[in-house]
Amino acid sequence: MSSFLLPCTCGQETKVSIAQAGQSVRCACGAQLEVPTLRGLRELAPAPSRGEGPSGNARAWSNRHRVALLLVLVSLCGLAAGGYLAATLPAAVRRLTPQEIEAGFKSSSPDQVYNVYQELRQGLPPTPNESRSIDAERKATWWRITIALAVSGLGLVAAAGVLLSGRKSKR
Repeated sequence: MSSFLLPCTCGQETKVSIAQAGQSVRCACGAQLEVPTLRGLRELAPAPSRGEGPSGNARAWSNRHRVALLLVLVSLCGLAAGGYLAATLPAAVRRLTPQEIEAGFKSSSPDQVYNVYQELRQGLPPTPNESRSIDAERKATWWRITIALAVSGLGLVAAAGVLLSGRKSKR
């Protein structure tokens, strides 16, 4: 509800609301003040509402809000890094035994065998040493993903803690 400042002869201003239009109120000095009608209230200076800062914003950002925003942004960066690392995770390489290869060729049609031949012409699968390095790279990437997600989770928990730390308990 809108409030206005009603001036007194003593120099103080009394806060009045629209509901008090046409009534009389007492100033802090004890003087009786007549509140103007609705039309007359429009000519009075508006009273600042509760919680308004000097800039007129009802909800001004404090340092606590800025820190929480920074922590949420850190969390989002951690999630983005984890997603990127998961997307670029090297594919698993499984070595087939000669028996599996022979059984696969015996149960395949000539077209399927020709397709495998065409794939092999493009490049052979990795050697066992290459396979181990790919496995080591996968393990390192999983650790990086875990760290990125942990940073993200800690950032969100810290942001919630910062926001909740400024609340006053009602007692």
